[in-house]
Amino acid sequence: MRRSRCRYQWYQRYKALSLHVLIAIITASCNPINIDRSQTNGSNDNTPTTSSVVCTIPETLPQNLRDTCLYTEMAFYTINPALVYYKPNFPLWTDDAEKYRWVYLPAAPINTKDPNQWVFPKGTQFFEEFRRKNLKTGQIQRVETRWMAKRTDGTGFDA
Repeated sequence: MRRSRCRYQWYQRYKALSLHVLIAIITASCNPINIDRSQTNGSNDNTPTTSSVVCTIPETLPQNLRDTCLYTEMAFYTINPALVYYKPNFPLWTDDAEKYRWVYLPAAPINTKDPNQWVFPKGTQFFEEFRRKNLKTGQIQRVETRWMAKRTDGTGFDA
């Protein structure tokens, strides 16, 4: 009951946002996430790691994934080591697609003074990739990649 009430409160507050942004807010505030660093840097502990790679947000909306910092080598789909792989504890069903999520957090901390409304620092980026198995060939195909970035300080739709 507690979790449902929390989701409903978030829906009422942010119903003007897109569904994907709403899901990210709910996941960050109501449900803890599992961080799996073995997907990115080989370490199985949840201690923060530092990276010399800085992911900057492009001035204009990127037209291609190579213009973001998701991959270091686009030809091999090598995930940037500065990104942290994570899974929500309560994932949504996505038509049999597998979802992979990464976040880039700049050196600034997340403001968690209000546990119902986390404020991520400027420069935070979220990536979500959908993959499906091709039934004819058996190969895994990347179907869709979503990118969200916090470009301005503060709270609200554009922050």
